[in-house]
Amino acid sequence: MKLLIAQALRGPTGTTAPVKPASGNYVAADKASLPTTYRRRSCWTRIPAQSAMPIGTACLKSASEPTHMKTFNSFDGTKIAFHDEGSGPPVILLHGFGVDGLGQFGEFERILPLLEKRQAMFREVFGAAPPIPDPPQAGRPGVVRVLQEAGARTILPDMRGFGASDKPSETAAYADSAMARDVVALLITSNLTP
Repeated sequence: MKLLIAQALRGPTGTTAPVKPASGNYVAADKASLPTTYRRRSCWTRIPAQSAMPIGTACLKSASEPTHMKTFNSFDGTKIAFHDEGSGPPVILLHGFGVDGLGQFGEFERILPLLEKRQAMFREVFGAAPPIPDPPQAGRPGVVRVLQEAGARTILPDMRGFGASDKPSETAAYADSAMARDVVALLITSNLTP
C-alpha cells in the first residue's frame, strides 16, 4: 500500500500547498504542516491520515450504473476490468487520466461528486478553483447511453491503474506501451480481431 503525502512548498504568503513533483509520486516535505495526507487510488482523494481505507476502493458509484464488470488478464497478468454492453458495431472508449471508463463517458451525475470534492480541495489548497462544468441536458446522459441508443456495443475498459483494474505499483508495469498492449488484449478477449 503506497501512502503518498503532498510535497509542501512555501508560497509567497507563507502558505503550504501540495505540489506533484515530476516523479509522479507525492513525497513528504513537511508532514506537520499538512492537515491531511493523500493516498493514491483510482483517483486522487483527500483522506485523514489515520484512515484505513484500502487502495483501489472505487471513487465513483451511481445507482444507475451496472454493478458488475467483466475482467481479463492482460499480456503480463494484470487484471483489466471493463464494461461491455449493447449489441451492434463495437465502439471502444478509452478514458483519460484521473477517472475510469464510466467516469469519463458515463452519466455526468456519476462524476459530479468527484468534481465537487476536487473543487473543494483546490479551494482549500490554492484559495480558488475552476468552475464545475455544467453540460446541457442533452449531454448529461453521457456518450455511452447515446451510442447504445444508436445501436452500438460500447466497451469501456478501466485502464491499468484506474477504476476496478489492477493498480501495479512498479513503474515497469506501465512501460513499453503497456496500456496499448492492454487494449490489444481487450480486442482479443472481446473477439474483435479477424
